[in-house]
Amino acid sequence: MYHDAMNFHMKILDRVPKDGVIIEAGGGTGNMTRKAMDLRPDLDIYMSDFNEAMAQHAMAKGIPESKLSLGPPKGDIQSLHLSGKPAGDTSVDAIFSHSVL
Repeated sequence: MYHDAMNFHMKILDRVPKDGVIIEAGGGTGNMTRKAMDLRPDLDIYMSDFNEAMAQHAMAKGIPESKLSLGPPKGDIQSLHLSGKPAGDTSVDAIFSHSVL
């Protein structure tokens, strides 16, 4: 089931315009975020999760700390600073998530 979800989410990337912005909500260890970064290096991809311990796993997979928002209240996707966007512009092209409660 996990791999089916991973494949489904990666197909979403085909619909995102070049240089688009994506957030993975509930990114956990960063597996999907890392795969998305590998498949679409042109995208600006961020990851959010409430569990701060997951940051170590995600960063070990090469996800820059500047692309992570972890732990309450920072784990809220609304708190992400989207680099390269004007202040106050919080628009994104896609948000994907797997197993978030």
